[in-house]
This record gives sequence, structure tokens and C-alpha cells, in this order.
Amino acid sequence: MSWESAEKLADEMDADGGDYIRLKDGDKVVGAIVGAPVGRKCVWDGSSTVDYNPDVHEGLKVKTRYAVPVYVPNKGVKTFEVGPKLFRDILTCRSKYGLDKWLFEFSRKGSTMSDTEYKCMPDSLIADAPGMAAKIAAAGERAADAQPRNDKVEDYF
Repeated sequence: MSWESAEKLADEMDADGGDYIRLKDGDKVVGAIVGAPVGRKCVWDGSSTVDYNPDVHEGLKVKTRYAVPVYVPNKGVKTFEVGPKLFRDILTCRSKYGLDKWLFEFSRKGSTMSDTEYKCMPDSLIADAPGMAAKIAAAGERAADAQPRNDKVEDYF
């Protein structure tokens, strides 16, 4: 493999996001939420985001992150790590539309921490896409099996 083809492969994998949904400025992804979220408190320790420990992280700003399992058609179940604002949007969609009837569009606008905004909105009815309900149901069963047990959030983050 040449350096150029290896770089192209790395770019493709970065764009795919692996097991996670990663959006850049202007990106959108459509999917179905197929399981319960897992939340955690975390802090930036100067080099990375780590789980919050009040005995160790006194004085640091505590943030909340949620891992949401999303079935993305033709890509499978991905984890979408979201902050409180987007999580509130998801809760609003859940109460207003229900998560079992709709595919949702998740979008990102902005490229820095200060100007980036994520949104969640209904995209299309699951019933309108032939065979989609069965795929989502199967993905939901796999996501439920993968749910961390006993607050083991490290299984997601």
C-alpha cells in the first residue's frame, strides 16, 4: 500500500466515524434512535475529557455528555455523543413525535466551540420506507444487548 492510498483510507475511516457519529460544519445524518441514552458527568483535565470525580476534580467545570444509540441506514448502529442542548432537543422530539415512528435528522452548523450548534428534527416516517421498521427493530435489539450494565458507561465512552 502506498502512502497516498493509506492516507485516503485514513480519510475515509475518519469520515465514517467508526462506531461514532462525527459531524463537521454543515454535515447532516439521518437515523433512528434505537435505545436508551447513557449519561455521564465529565471534566476537561487539561489534556482530555475524563469522568468527573469530585475528590480529584475540585474547581473544574463539570459537563454532562450523553451517548445515544442511533441506527444509521446502511451503516448500522452508531453512538452519538451529545451535550445537554442537543439532548434536550432529542427529548422534545421524543415527547412530541415519539422515537419509534420517525427517522430524525441530526445536523451541525459551525466549526468552533463558540459558534457550533447541533439540531435534531423529524426527517421522515419510518413506515414510509419499505423494510426500514424491521431493520430498526433488529438494530434496536442489538443496541439493547450492548447497553452497559451497572452504570458501566465506559462501555460507551
